[in-house]
Parts: sequence; structure tokens; C-alpha cells
Amino acid sequence: MTYDVVIAGGGPVGLFLACELCLRKISTLVLERMPDPRSPLKAGWMGMRGLNFPSVEAFYRRGMLADVRRSSL
Repeated sequence: MTYDVVIAGGGPVGLFLACELCLRKISTLVLERMPDPRSPLKAGWMGMRGLNFPSVEAFYRRGMLADVRRSSL
């Protein structure tokens, strides 16, 4: 497959960038080193890939928080 953008890392910044690009209909591939996104290192205390309050607020303000939460289950 061909993508317009490839993002290295599925942490808060990589996910936010991917979501923003997808809102603009730009095909995006996120590459994550961890084989299981639900590992303890990614779960964090927020239970969503280790997102912190500023990241959660940014996703919420853009209307993307529910989708990010669903994709992290």
C-alpha cells in the first residue's frame, strides 16, 4: 500500500498527528515498535496508551477522544 504520511511512534503526539491528518483525508500509517498496544508500558494510569491530561484534552477538543479510546481497547 501507499501512504501520504508515515508516522514513527504511536504515542500521544503520533496519534494526535495521525488523527489530524485523517480528518483532512490524508492517508496515514502509524508504525509502533511495541507489538501489543495494550502492554503495561502503553496502558499508563489513564488506560489509553499513556495519554496525559493535555493530550486527552487536545483529543477531546478536536472531537477525537472517543475514537482514540475505542482504538486503544
